Amino acid sequence: MSTQDILLELGTEEIPAGFIDDLLLQMERFSAKWFGERNISFATARTMGTPRRLTLILEGVAVSGYATTQELLGPARNIAYDANGQLTRAGEGFLRSKGFAASDAYVKETSKGEYLAVMQRQEAVQTMAVLPQFFEELIRSLSCRKSMQWGSGTFRFARPLRHIAAFFGTQAVDFAMEGLRSGGTTYGHRFLGSREIALQGASSYQTQLEAQQVIVDISRRRAMIQEACDAVAKQHGGRVIGGESLVNLTSHLVEYPVAVVGDFDERFLRLPRELLIVTMREHQKYFALEDAGGRLLPHFITISNMPIDDTSSIKRGNERVLRARLSDAEFYYDEDLKTPLASRKAQLDKVVFQEQLGSIGQKVERIAGIADALAQAAGLSESQRADIATLALLSKCDLVSGMVYEFPELQGVMGKEYAAQEGYSETVSRGIMEHWFPRHAGDTLPSSMEAAMVSIADKMDTIAGCFGIGLLPSSSNDPYALRRQALGILHTLSHWKLSVSLDAVIHMALQRLAKVISRESRQVAEEIANFIIQRSKVFFTTTEGFDHDVVESVFSGRFSDVITVSRKLQALQSLKSRQDYRSVVETFRRAVNIIPEGFSGSVNAALFQHASEGELLGRLDAVLPQALDCVKKNDFDGVFGIALQLKPHVDKLFDNVMVMDKDVTVRNNRLALLQQVGQLFSGVADFSKLVVE
Repeated sequence: MSTQDILLELGTEEIPAGFIDDLLLQMERFSAKWFGERNISFATARTMGTPRRLTLILEGVAVSGYATTQELLGPARNIAYDANGQLTRAGEGFLRSKGFAASDAYVKETSKGEYLAVMQRQEAVQTMAVLPQFFEELIRSLSCRKSMQWGSGTFRFARPLRHIAAFFGTQAVDFAMEGLRSGGTTYGHRFLGSREIALQGASSYQTQLEAQQVIVDISRRRAMIQEACDAVAKQHGGRVIGGESLVNLTSHLVEYPVAVVGDFDERFLRLPRELLIVTMREHQKYFALEDAGGRLLPHFITISNMPIDDTSSIKRGNERVLRARLSDAEFYYDEDLKTPLASRKAQLDKVVFQEQLGSIGQKVERIAGIADALAQAAGLSESQRADIATLALLSKCDLVSGMVYEFPELQGVMGKEYAAQEGYSETVSRGIMEHWFPRHAGDTLPSSMEAAMVSIADKMDTIAGCFGIGLLPSSSNDPYALRRQALGILHTLSHWKLSVSLDAVIHMALQRLAKVISRESRQVAEEIANFIIQRSKVFFTTTEGFDHDVVESVFSGRFSDVITVSRKLQALQSLKSRQDYRSVVETFRRAVNIIPEGFSGSVNAALFQHASEGELLGRLDAVLPQALDCVKKNDFDGVFGIALQLKPHVDKLFDNVMVMDKDVTVRNNRLALLQQVGQLFSGVADFSKLVVE
């Protein structure tokens, strides 16, 4: 079949860097769905973009779709037709919704009964004929978290649309949208390119734009930035610091990247390393450099959008901006050092954390209490508890410093620096920064037990407080990032192998919030536990990599603590790797599933009618104490090892007797025997939740 390529370029005003990737992904997904529904095939979809254009290229698009027929089932016959064989309102409604007449309907016999049915035929469409519709629907489907409306129309987009170029092969596709007509032209680099470029289609698109100083392929811009930064850094005897995320960001800020190196006064190197890096990276989007020993160099790299020979004016302008930024930072840093951290704690009482939950000062007091209770539960030493108390009380003090007021992203970082300058221990000073960890997925975890305790206390206080006043997270709203806080707690508990009861930690937090929460504490505790259990399932499947059915099986019982749950999961996942796993699961799932809900009974050996019953009971009497001992020791591999020993005896029972005997007494006796088999896994795993293929 003959094919052509589709090209769509949306020319816009400067789109924020954070919007571009998502908009391009939406374009790709919409295209696959739209053409799939119309039976028009294509080979590949590619998206590209710059701050001023979003581009979609579909390669190998069929010039026409193909015809299909599909049988559609409606209501059951007794619902679609009345006793006289006339269509009911339900039957008529189905036909009307599908665009069919009564004469098109027939009755279809299925395995589930007779149903009203129609045969729908979709005729083949010519691709060129439907492209205007596709382009307009695609553009209207694109959304972002903040959009704009311009002119007199109602259409909203990330930034105003200024031109549309659309092609099928080498032929421009003409359509109009919101007063803007598509065409076959685009525009080059804002300052260095031609005013208009007559495009020739997808095949030459990138080449034509590059000739006009536009690199439209994002991956290529990223590679150019990385290579240029590495080369410049090497020339200055250094290397780029943590540049990957900044490479991704800057690739969305320019159309033709050029690396320009600048310098700053060496006197600023006396400032904290993190302060300098954040000032360069977060505020100016500059790459910081360090030498082989990890010492900052008085240079930076900025990515310019001007591919010109003389970049001296760009260099001077960026140096001037950075000098002003660093001078401000230097002033705030020196001023902050004049006030001890501990003396700032009183100021926290004037800073509101949440209207109903009080000030940050009150939150700090709660954190200190929860962290100390955790430390006691974990059996930490008196010296560790003393460090935790100091760390907790200082943990938020840098929030009221001049530096953090000016540079909020330095919270914790400046607290660490100021505490170190005042002579606090490494545990306390570093813990002030690390108690915020982890801040997001994949983030660093606290490096000391003391910081871990304060981190857990801080996050649990936020969760308990919000739940206590009814600020529950929803699918679209989580202003206090409670999901992220819960995952942070789980990561930290897992990393430090802390076997702390979930219920105990919740109780510790709610106990200190008793005077401010407005809801019944028992209900709140249950809601928090369920919330964290749901986040735990996400943690163990997506982060720890356990199979979904394994997680569901283990979580069917009462959640104890992260470490115990982790050991259960590891044991069950290991069992799943056995070649006889399917047979094992089927045996014990059968034993568990056959027991009626709410059944309870005792075994009477006098009622046995076959030797297999007595053999199973004898084996159970021998292994149940061992299994219970294994559970107490968290030896779940041992529990499943005992189960494997028991399997032949359970199989033999099913092979030789009818468990659901007509005699109720015999039946209940056999059910009671199998109920004892189920007790092997009580609180360990629910075999009925496991999936075998």
